[in-house]
Amino acid sequence: MLAYCLLARIILFNKRRSGEAARLTIDSYNSRPQWSEQSTTELKNSLTPFEVKLAERLAVVEIPGKRAKKVPVLLTDEVRVALDLLISKRTDCGISGNNPYIFACSKNSTQSLRGHAYLSKMCKLADLRNPELITATKLRKYVATVCQVFDLTETESDWLARHLGHDIRVHREFYRLHESTVELTKVSKLLMAVDEGKVSTFAGKSLADIDIDDLPQIGESENGSDCEAELDGQISPQDNPPTEVSKNASPTELPKNASPKRTLQKKGKQPWTPKEKEAVLTYFKINIRNSIVPGKIDCMKCIEAHPLLDQRDWKKIKYAVKNVIDKNKKLKKKHTM
Repeated sequence: MLAYCLLARIILFNKRRSGEAARLTIDSYNSRPQWSEQSTTELKNSLTPFEVKLAERLAVVEIPGKRAKKVPVLLTDEVRVALDLLISKRTDCGISGNNPYIFACSKNSTQSLRGHAYLSKMCKLADLRNPELITATKLRKYVATVCQVFDLTETESDWLARHLGHDIRVHREFYRLHESTVELTKVSKLLMAVDEGKVSTFAGKSLADIDIDDLPQIGESENGSDCEAELDGQISPQDNPPTEVSKNASPTELPKNASPKRTLQKKGKQPWTPKEKEAVLTYFKINIRNSIVPGKIDCMKCIEAHPLLDQRDWKKIKYAVKNVIDKNKKLKKKHTM
């Protein structure tokens, strides 16, 4: 019964083809990449604290998939413990020493269990309302459908496609970091969200955004923005009006026929509130995705649509979006090096 439950659990969590999961071998399991052995300083620094925990808690094993391609399977802590127990009891259960599969048939067989049969059996034992809907094929289609609410990058889409075994594009190979760990941390986030029924919570987010902050930081590099604006010829120093009249100026100190002068005082930075961030990032989501810096008209429309931005100058909103776009470009450039 332990073997049946484990096989069903691996299929359900990974949305893997039942036959592929059933053909998990002892050699593949024992030769899985070890996080502790491949965790270089560079790799650790590239991951968030949450991703580091995932790498420590989950393991990735490669098994033969469709058309002889190797496909990954993610294993949680509790599954690994149960697999170790299952392997240790093989001899007691009469499993042939010539059978390479963890989910082996008993007696002298060298075949693996039928994944779809035991997944169906577990669903019936669970007394589900519609057990016939729980099949490996339908699970993969379900993930491919619900993951449209995620704001997946092309790289993340490739990881997911490779994990599901979908031949929807030529999968790129990324060698900038250890692929097994990167895939483990990224794809496991998505699978855990689906597994816990929390997909809607992360609608519109990329995998990198999950379990960090609800909103990415909006950089407010004012000096850099002003310089860039002047180079673009869109903003001149005269566009920034004086903020306060000098109260210390006396008429007796001024020449005749001269009007009182205003002294310019630079305003301090006004931090963005979470609601302001949400309003700006949501309104300009398409601009950010397509790396298009909004103009004055679009920024003014954003302010009109969100009264809480009334105190924000349109240029502040423009360059807040620009900073996010620039940051994304730098990250993409860094990842392609």
